[in-house]
Amino acid sequence: MARRIFISYRRDDTGAVAGRISDRLQHLIGDANVFFDVSTIGGGADFEQRISAALATCDAAAVFIGDNWLGASPATGAPRIAEDGDYVRAEIRAAVARDIKVVPVLVGNAAMPTEAQLLADIAALAKRNAMRLRHERFDDDSAALVKALTAEVAKRNKEAA
Repeated sequence: MARRIFISYRRDDTGAVAGRISDRLQHLIGDANVFFDVSTIGGGADFEQRISAALATCDAAAVFIGDNWLGASPATGAPRIAEDGDYVRAEIRAAVARDIKVVPVLVGNAAMPTEAQLLADIAALAKRNAMRLRHERFDDDSAALVKALTAEVAKRNKEAA
């Protein structure tokens, strides 16, 4: 079974910082062990199928939360996370349903969403201990995040052996 880390993010909110963390993780544990959609899903691939498969085999997931993570959808005016077809919501739902480490990553000054702000199918995210990723402490914060994520992968590899 693959030993992987899944990265969930909103492109317009935390895409750049999620990409930087993906690069660090790929350098440390290999490209094939980090799922970051824009660098993992090739042209013509069924992205829903690839995301689902990655979530089914990952050992840890990082959920990047920025200032606009709970922002309104231009189409409906409701929070994007509340939409049935929201990919971030689907990713979180699949991750919290499994027995894996799910780390909310608060980017900049983003606040951790409360259970009341989340739908029932992803409310468990609010109970996960978050890590902060700040511009002015990026190296220290990213090192702590990478360590937390890769320690879980190493633990699962050891248990499987």
